[in-house]
Amino acid sequence: MQFILNKIKSLFSYSSKKFFRFFFFLFFLSVNLILLIVSYLTFISQELPSIEALQNYKPVQVAKIISADGKPLKDLYIDQKRDVVEIGKVPKDLRNALVFMEDRKFFEHPGTDIWGLIRAVVVNITGGSTQGA
Repeated sequence: MQFILNKIKSLFSYSSKKFFRFFFFLFFLSVNLILLIVSYLTFISQELPSIEALQNYKPVQVAKIISADGKPLKDLYIDQKRDVVEIGKVPKDLRNALVFMEDRKFFEHPGTDIWGLIRAVVVNITGGSTQGA
């Protein structure tokens, strides 16, 4: 019985209390940090368009003036020139080139390049040139 009492006393010694205080401090700090991040993401997500608006998106297209023999004479557009093309008509090499240009390790990670994010954050904090993840 004395052995058990000594173990209980040792758990609540000064160093153990210090450890528990530090543990609870880290725990509450983590919880507050998570709440802060969730609050921030909720705040900035209010400016995003709705899913319905994204599903019904109709991009501005080029108006074309075509001659009587079928040759294009003039393309009319405001701000942006774009033609809607089905993804199946875009060559696979072009799609792979666009993905590679944005993220060279796209097919090597599960969706988020953690080391790339860490590198970008460190460079941005230290004042280096702005980078993507």
